[in-house]
Amino acid sequence: MSNPIDLIKVYGDIQDLVRLGQDHDGGYVINKSALDESEVLYTYGVGWTYEFEKQYCSMFNTKSVFMYDPTIDLLDPKEDNINFFQLGLHGYLEGKTSFNAHLDINSHQNKKIFLKIDVEGHEYDFFKYVNLDTLKNVTGIAVEFHNLQSNFHNMVSIISKLKEVILPTHIHGNNHTPMMSGSNGFTFPSTVEVSFANKNLIGSQESVSRSYPLAGLDFPNAISLPDQEFKVYE
Repeated sequence: MSNPIDLIKVYGDIQDLVRLGQDHDGGYVINKSALDESEVLYTYGVGWTYEFEKQYCSMFNTKSVFMYDPTIDLLDPKEDNINFFQLGLHGYLEGKTSFNAHLDINSHQNKKIFLKIDVEGHEYDFFKYVNLDTLKNVTGIAVEFHNLQSNFHNMVSIISKLKEVILPTHIHGNNHTPMMSGSNGFTFPSTVEVSFANKNLIGSQESVSRSYPLAGLDFPNAISLPDQEFKVYE
């Protein structure tokens, strides 16, 4: 393998991509078809900004949002269809992931879910244990992968596992952390936001070449720093 980035592929029509959330940190470029098909939005890792969730409710005023974050305790959403819980995302607890437990509690086992995850490194444990049968009802995922200096191949393994039911459609580097580099001209962000869409929502399932960032959709997370440029190949 000449270049580790060759392990990363993206799929789908660029015309299906939209931005949801604010222009900088907290916003994601995701598939409109995955949003349209979803019935509920689940967010893990909220912080104090939930513009993404509010915009989702504005787009779909009959759909609900369930937000989870154990690190904050004062968030009080004013929107009737946004629910907040001071709980986290666990990979495996009492025989199931916490995501499965929350689906059970909320009677959402058969709902079509859009899933957003920004949990500062705990995403690896979750994806290690999540059952692919659970993800068959997930229309799309927006997830931030952290600390890729030591987790790059872990991320690649996760993407490979997910490809059975859900495909990566967009990648954006979080410029709060530096690019990493290696031999043969390898450069890649050390923190990335990766969006996925259910395979049933993607027409052609052939990978595509794409240069990032995408003009008009991607914006730097840190406003004072340039966005991170890289390319993936079909």
